[in-house]
Amino acid sequence: MSAVSATLAGRRAAERLMLDACTVERITGRTYNPATRKHADTKQSVYVGKCKVQSFEAYEQTAVAGGHTYTLIRYHLHVPISAPDFAADDVVTITASRLDPALVGRVFRIAGPSVKSLATARRFPIEEVTA
Repeated sequence: MSAVSATLAGRRAAERLMLDACTVERITGRTYNPATRKHADTKQSVYVGKCKVQSFEAYEQTAVAGGHTYTLIRYHLHVPISAPDFAADDVVTITASRLDPALVGRVFRIAGPSVKSLATARRFPIEEVTA
């Protein structure tokens, strides 16, 4: 089996394991509503489709800001190799999960690129901030 045929077979197998669905949005600006006196991000959808959330190494970082303590937890988001490239700070919302309903509605941010030779999926590092 060649590296190309093995990679292509791996891509099909990787997609079969993507039992969750997500939406990835890019923040394109901010608007201000004078009636509510609040700012809101304007977003553009970058990807809607299958995915998988996977923990990788034990990584937690605790930070204090504005009198609150936050814990940053890192995971990987796996999407098909055909998915577009995401940018740092793109926002990921899990919209469905076949095996873990606690994932639905969780929001993460893309923390870096997905770069790899012979990749079977795009694997983006993502971060979830919990207060």
